[in-house]
Amino acid sequence: MNYYELLEVSPNASKEVLRAAYKSLMQRHHPDKHQADSAMASRAALIVQAYGVLSDAGQRAAYDVQLKQTAVRSALPAGYAAPRPRRTAAPATTSNWYLWLLAIVILAAGGLMWSLSSKKKPAPPVATAVLVTGAPALPDKLPSTEPAKTGPAAEVRKLSLLGSELRVVLATTEPLADGVESSRHILSIPAVTVEIGNIESEKFASLLTQHQDELIQKLSEKLAYAPYAELRIEGDKFLNRFIADALRDITVTQGLGDKASAGSLDPNRYGVVAVSLPASFALR
Repeated sequence: MNYYELLEVSPNASKEVLRAAYKSLMQRHHPDKHQADSAMASRAALIVQAYGVLSDAGQRAAYDVQLKQTAVRSALPAGYAAPRPRRTAAPATTSNWYLWLLAIVILAAGGLMWSLSSKKKPAPPVATAVLVTGAPALPDKLPSTEPAKTGPAAEVRKLSLLGSELRVVLATTEPLADGVESSRHILSIPAVTVEIGNIESEKFASLLTQHQDELIQKLSEKLAYAPYAELRIEGDKFLNRFIADALRDITVTQGLGDKASAGSLDPNRYGVVAVSLPASFALR
């Protein structure tokens, strides 16, 4: 099974089709929804790996070339080998009979020496088969990526999301006493730190980095509908939860499980676990 078959799309699928297929498959095979099923966790890891390759134009082009090379080799019949040229022995003549006699003497002497040394000669090593592969094939099953539940909890991986200050114009407004809406407010966020669970953390962080611009654009669209009153009353605490929920929805990841108590942090998850603001936001 190749990456296209794993994502259930055709080799000519566009980026939009790939993204939609990835989100749909992750919703069905997400590890947090099947914690007792290691096969589902392995399946989700393969889906992430396939989308990481096919969503990058350079990696996808190289992967397509490897698929074509593999298809050409598989089209050849099993055991096929190029024919070798036949050798014809020179006809013996009566004029070189002494050469034949010399050859017989040499062969006899060699056979005698071989028989004497064969008892001390060690057995030849067993030949090992060398497998030549083309495009990387997906294994039927990978070992479970879920970390062990015993022992000290693994540390949460942290990633800085913004390269510069993010400014968003809020779509919500506050009505004045006479019913007229006031001017829209501007939300300014200097920095956002994303905390990632330890299941496939490196691959998930790589995906966030590759699609950072698109991720920030979608986050801005969701932040535009953040309630002004909640931001004024709860401040950073509310905005942390709002951004974390938005990122989980965008990346189709669950982060904290239903069993986690309020304020607790369980690193044994895939995707966004929590969000923190190194510096407080501004609202005007």
